[in-house]
Amino acid sequence: MSESVNIALKSNQSILAASQEVQASQARFREALLNWLPKFDFNANVYHYKKEAFQDQSITSEVEIAPGIKVPASLLAAAGSDYYYSNLGLSVTNLLFDSGKVSTQITKASIQKELAKLKLLETEKDTAYQIKENYYKLIELKSAIALQKRKLGYYKSLYQIAQKKYQEEIIGDIDMLDNKISVLSVEHDLNVLNEEKSNREKRLLKLLNSPFDLGLSLETEVFYNPLPIKDLAAIKKISQENNSDLKKSYLDLQLKETEINLSKSDLNPQAEAYANLNKIKTADTLGKSLEKFDQIVMVGVRLDWPFFDTGKTWNKIAAANWDYKEAKNRFDELTQKIILDTEIAFRHLNNAKILVEIAEARATIAAKRLENAERFYKREKISYSELELKQIISREAQLEAIRAKIAYNLAKEKLEILIGGAIQNEG
Repeated sequence: MSESVNIALKSNQSILAASQEVQASQARFREALLNWLPKFDFNANVYHYKKEAFQDQSITSEVEIAPGIKVPASLLAAAGSDYYYSNLGLSVTNLLFDSGKVSTQITKASIQKELAKLKLLETEKDTAYQIKENYYKLIELKSAIALQKRKLGYYKSLYQIAQKKYQEEIIGDIDMLDNKISVLSVEHDLNVLNEEKSNREKRLLKLLNSPFDLGLSLETEVFYNPLPIKDLAAIKKISQENNSDLKKSYLDLQLKETEINLSKSDLNPQAEAYANLNKIKTADTLGKSLEKFDQIVMVGVRLDWPFFDTGKTWNKIAAANWDYKEAKNRFDELTQKIILDTEIAFRHLNNAKILVEIAEARATIAAKRLENAERFYKREKISYSELELKQIISREAQLEAIRAKIAYNLAKEKLEILIGGAIQNEG
């Protein structure tokens, strides 16, 4: 089982997707931090400007320069122009003051990063639980199939005896039919178990993200390690402090709070320092250099203060506040749900522990009765069929003990997940 969980942690598709989201959230966090650093922009462009000369310049000639507007042609330039214009520019900007907007964005990215980590941990725990559930079920099915095969052999032997008795006219048609139905019923149950085993194996391979059998071996024994039971109040407190769903809900609440602060920052001023350097050249032929060029240097501080936007930002703030209240209600509701779920899981675990003790006691009794039957069989006081029936009853009791242990281990796993604990792999 440990091997299966370890393989899944490295290859399960859901875990890989959650891990990639963690990487993406870390990149977004680094991006938010870099907003405080200066930004450099370089630009270069070339224009070709050409203006044709106006030919008809007679005194009476007029040119319509706009719809309904005409001017004498003599007012227009008689000569055309043709030159190239190039510009090289370098600009540097650095944020000086933003009323906390960048800091809030960094806080938001940090919360999203923690959320991604929590989702990854939750995905790992959920995948581990599913693997253990399927693995335990396969152990149970392995024992159940072995028992069913033994029962099939037993009922087939009874059917053969019934056939002889029927030929000797000791029993009638109804008894023969009853024995035949018993064999058919056990065969049907065996087929159902084999089909379920095949489906469970496919599910396990899917969780391991493997298209073929990895040759994993099933343990023949289900380990039973009772959880040290604490009082319910202590368990509830641990659950409230460590439950992953509650942690996610609380982080979501913090995210809503950052949205409020980001919306408010849209009304606050922002200042940044800037420096621009531009070199401008003109030439009448592309590639021809001029001895002189224009150089423009600008250094200053830019202040941006969107103090009025017809109420758009105020409505955005109001919406963010309502989102926060909704998230707070969800958090409070989830808190009560987790407390209730923890109490139910705690009581279920205690009940499962009692059922294990009962099942083990029944298995012990069945084993002792089998020992007695074996002694009686050696003394020829009972038949082989009677001995075989005792063996089947003993194996059924053992199977029930296995099922009880599996139910306990899965109940323990669920409680551990609720209280946010790390699950140790048994076996």
